Amino acid sequence: MELVIITGLSGAGKSHALKKLEDMHYYCVDNLPIALLSAFYTMAHERPTEKAAVCIDCRDGDAPSGLWDAVLKLRAQGAQVKLIFLDASDAVLIKRYSETRRVHPLSPRGLISQGIAKERALMGPIVECVDYYIDTSSLKPSELGHAIENIVEEDDSAMVIVQSFGFKRGIPPESDIMFDVRFVPNPFWIESLRPYSGLDEPVKQYVLGFEEVRRFVSDLTGLIVRLLPSYQREGKNRLRVSIGCTGGRHRSVCVAEALVEALGKRSVPAVLLHRDIQNDLQGK
Repeated sequence: MELVIITGLSGAGKSHALKKLEDMHYYCVDNLPIALLSAFYTMAHERPTEKAAVCIDCRDGDAPSGLWDAVLKLRAQGAQVKLIFLDASDAVLIKRYSETRRVHPLSPRGLISQGIAKERALMGPIVECVDYYIDTSSLKPSELGHAIENIVEEDDSAMVIVQSFGFKRGIPPESDIMFDVRFVPNPFWIESLRPYSGLDEPVKQYVLGFEEVRRFVSDLTGLIVRLLPSYQREGKNRLRVSIGCTGGRHRSVCVAEALVEALGKRSVPAVLLHRDIQNDLQGK
C-alpha cells in the first residue's frame, strides 16, 4: 500500500494538498497523531486500501523526530511511504494568517511571526529527511495540487526530477543541480510569442531553433547520464535538476521539456514539473 504523509509549516497549504489527494481517491486523515500512524497504516492496509494519505503538523508534540522514526519503522515493514514537506516564506505565511484572521497554533496569544519562528525551529530537522520539499510561496492552490499530482503519480523507478522555474520567484530550495538558461534570447520580448508558453509550438521552434540551445540540451543530457551512477552509489535515489529563466514561462519550460525527452531516449526515466508557468505574464 502507498502512504503519503503531508507535513510542514502551518499555513503552507497542507489542507489543500490533502484535499487534492482526497480528490484522487486517497483515503485521507487530517491532523493524525504520530503515535497512531502505525495503527492507521495497519487499518488502511486491512480495509484493503491501495493508497492512503495523512497530514501531520506541529501540534503533535512528537514531531519531528517521532515522525521520522515512525516512517523508518513503516518502511522496514515494506510500506511505500512518500514524505512531503510544505513550506513558504515568513512574509507569505503572515499574509495568509492575516487574510484568514486565524491564530498561529504555536502563538495563540502572541504575534504570528513568533509562532512561525517557533515552528521553524521545531520542524527544521525533518526537512533534511523528506522525499519532497515544496515551497508554496508563489503557488496558487491549483498549482500546488498539480505539483502533488506529479509527485504521487511518478514512477517509483524515476531517477530524475526536472523542474522549470523563474529566477524572479527564487531558486527551488530542493534543487540538487541548477542551470541558468537566460543565455537564450527571451521570447517574452517578441510580441507574437509573449502570450504563449514553452509548451506551445511557436516558442519551441524559436528557442530550439538556436544551435547553442540544442547543444546545451545534448551536453546536459550526457552530464546527467554520467552522474547518475555516482549519485546512486552514494544512496541518492532522486536527482532534482532545476532549469531557470527570468519568469519561468518560456525558455526554462521549453528546455526542461527537451531535456526530459532527451533523457527518455537514453532510457533514463524522468518526471517533469513546471513551477512558474502559470504565473502572471506581467510578473505579479
